[in-house]
Amino acid sequence: MGVRYLLMTLVFYGGLLLLFGSTAFMGAHASMSYYFDHPQSNHFYPKYLKVVSRKKSTPPPPAPIRNVRRQPFLPIPPMPKPRLQPPPPPPPSSWLKSSALP
Repeated sequence: MGVRYLLMTLVFYGGLLLLFGSTAFMGAHASMSYYFDHPQSNHFYPKYLKVVSRKKSTPPPPAPIRNVRRQPFLPIPPMPKPRLQPPPPPPPSSWLKSSALP
């Protein structure tokens, strides 16, 4: 009987913890999301935060010209298009017969 009582107590209090723990978590989550969705007003901003005006930046000086002689630009000549040539005619059969293999 003691094991049954212990098991029933565990189930009962576990259920209560699950029920109220989940609602507490949901409540905390809701309050946090409300806080992040509606941030506090920044009515202290103009009073305490002084914006320092920055001096307008001047454009950077031009890059120095190096003392390198450049080659004149020569355009690459276009490649000639290969023309399809007909295959050479087969040699006469008499020439084939005369050339004997060693």
